[in-house]
Amino acid sequence: MRIYLISVAVIGALVLVLMLPGLLLMASFLTFGLAFIGAQMLVNLLVILIVLIPVVWLGRISIPAAVAMGVALVALAVFGPGYLREISKQKQYFLQPPLSATAYASPKSVDLTVKSIRRKAHLPCLDLCLRVLQDSNLDWVRLRPARGKTKLYVRGPDGLALKPDSGRPADLIVSDYNEGAAVPPPLFFSVWALSDRPQGYVIEDTRLNRIVARNFSASMNGVSDTAHLFLDMNMSGETSLSLRRTERAEVAADPTRSLASDLSELGLQISVELASPTLNSPHIVDTAIGRILEQPMSDDIRPRYSSDELLWVSEFIDQLNANVAVEERQGLILGLLTDGRPLGVENAGILMTVFSSGRHQLARHAAASISNDQKFRTLRNRLKRWGNYSEDKSYQEVGIYQADIARAFEAADPDRKAIILEILPSLDLEDPNLILDQVIAPFPPADPKSYKFTEEYRQSWRGKVPDIESLRKNWEAGGHFTEWQDDLRVADKAITVMSEVEGLEDQYVRDWVIRWSLAREIPSQYPKALSETAVDLLVKHNSPGTFALIHDYLIEDW
Repeated sequence: MRIYLISVAVIGALVLVLMLPGLLLMASFLTFGLAFIGAQMLVNLLVILIVLIPVVWLGRISIPAAVAMGVALVALAVFGPGYLREISKQKQYFLQPPLSATAYASPKSVDLTVKSIRRKAHLPCLDLCLRVLQDSNLDWVRLRPARGKTKLYVRGPDGLALKPDSGRPADLIVSDYNEGAAVPPPLFFSVWALSDRPQGYVIEDTRLNRIVARNFSASMNGVSDTAHLFLDMNMSGETSLSLRRTERAEVAADPTRSLASDLSELGLQISVELASPTLNSPHIVDTAIGRILEQPMSDDIRPRYSSDELLWVSEFIDQLNANVAVEERQGLILGLLTDGRPLGVENAGILMTVFSSGRHQLARHAAASISNDQKFRTLRNRLKRWGNYSEDKSYQEVGIYQADIARAFEAADPDRKAIILEILPSLDLEDPNLILDQVIAPFPPADPKSYKFTEEYRQSWRGKVPDIESLRKNWEAGGHFTEWQDDLRVADKAITVMSEVEGLEDQYVRDWVIRWSLAREIPSQYPKALSETAVDLLVKHNSPGTFALIHDYLIEDW
């Protein structure tokens, strides 16, 4: 008995050695295949020896009984799996015939197999999967990809939203093998094993704890009438041990049925056409976009949409890209274009494409936002990029809407007014006086508390020649406007900018400079470079008389 067990152990160790990666492949190559044949004989010999262990023990007591037991055990090992193959055939899951769906009660949740989940949260899948997600009667849907993590979409008052997966079971679990549903691996001594990947689906109702629909094509291999072990190897040299399966059995799917038809039979509201190209209906998305646009931009240096807001914006743009309700959404499109928060080049390009007047509207809103540095730069850069404009062209497009610029200039603070004046030549306004009149308006002869930038007011002082003697008395008295430091700072900037602006009338420039010259008490308070600019401006506009008038006061000592 002891020698027998030692022999079994030695043969078992030899089999384990032959299963080392690459060893059997190399030995078979060197022996022209004889090692491979010998390995098969050795493996099956090991099984027989193991089966006969109780026979050897019994032989020490009764040889006839041991022979009878040996014959029975060997016959069972050789013919038993083949007999079990026929008995278990009707119980093999993947050999069961199609089962038509029968309605029980409309489900409230579904666990669905998908091949993969797209990166877009508002469009995780297509076709049937998307129709399931759009079923308004479902409280939640879990998407189970062939690889990767599941994703849970829960329906709330604001539409479908991605939530953390709690792991709770769904009413219906749909295992779609066409989409990569997991297939259970065969057991080592299983008499049946899948020969090909099943094609089709199975639906389980967890409320009934049973399969309620099944329709797939599958094929399985079973052991032959006489079973034996097989030591297999692949080209990389890896070896595996299994029962040799040569018998084939298969089941065919019902071609008249589909997963969509069975899900409809089980109570899902799956329409023939998608209600929307994304998760939520246009109405739900539009409501969300309206809420976003009602929220003012944050005070951050670079205000942005939140992650949740970006999901709604992306869904809105994807629907527009699919030509869904474009005409009805012109107001919302304009709102996003002019909102000032980053959209991304591709998304904004779609908005500009579907909104025919988007370019002009964008330029007009940029003009109206010129008092807001961040928003103006965002909108003008957006116009420049999507209109494929040069720097000058983008400014000129904004400058068309000069009335909007003038209104925005009036609302700007002094620092912003100075910056707007710097870009005044680039804006190429047809009537730059809409801006310049606002700058000089606080200075005499006007009442500083009642100035406006209307055309009527501008005409009330434009071209009016101040009384020279009155001006001299103001200068000698030291002036009256030194408390207006912000106004004066902006006016100084305007003097510099006016030298670059074309089309100003000579008389207008003369009156402008005279008013500005009254703002300081003594000549030493005028920076030399600024005085030079003012004199050059007067010379450029043919006003030598005005230059002579202010020379002694404005220019103390050059």
